[in-house]
Amino acid sequence: MKVIQIALLSTVLLLQLSLAQAAKIFVSNNTKIISPSEAYKRLYGEAQDSLQHKTIRTLQQFHYQQGRISRALGAYHMKSANKITADNTLVFTTAPNDVIKKQKAVQTATFLAKQFHQEAVALFIDNDTLSGSDIVIKFNNKHPRYDDIKKKMFLLESKGLASFSLYFQGKQGDFNHQKISAIEWLTTHEKREFLKKLFKDGSVQERHGEASLVFKDGHTEHLA
Repeated sequence: MKVIQIALLSTVLLLQLSLAQAAKIFVSNNTKIISPSEAYKRLYGEAQDSLQHKTIRTLQQFHYQQGRISRALGAYHMKSANKITADNTLVFTTAPNDVIKKQKAVQTATFLAKQFHQEAVALFIDNDTLSGSDIVIKFNNKHPRYDDIKKKMFLLESKGLASFSLYFQGKQGDFNHQKISAIEWLTTHEKREFLKKLFKDGSVQERHGEASLVFKDGHTEHLA
């Protein structure tokens, strides 16, 4: 009898693990259209400190386990104005053993969008059966700078990849000389080879899943 109970318990645990989904939430508290250099100042100032403090409180209200928090510069190419704008961004990655349901993740992202007066919050949920991808190019040796990435914007734009997150190496420094440790895109798997060729000095990491924008009214849009 005990053997059967143990076997059943093991089966339940395996099922729970198979249902576990890691999630990433990308949120900002910037409400104006600003340049990357201005966003970079916010990234290492009081604006980012406030964003982190309030986001952690919200995640606690939604009963998330302690995950990983990173700071990133969200860059976007405004095609109509032909210029690059940016936001100071907090990226929250859920704990590996935290079972996340899509409904909860969407509710959290919706709340954060309202809380910080954002049009939308980006969300990625792991799922090996879906075609969405979280693609990260990591630089271990030859680190590019912002100007190096800016020069590739036309090519990125041509593939619908002109929105991305920049992660910087080390602490705050002069924006134009700060080294980039990684770049992240929420996109589709088919863009992987293009990015791999465009950034030959970096290594590619990819997770499959569902990438979307969650708007403050609760509706979602898939990211191509």
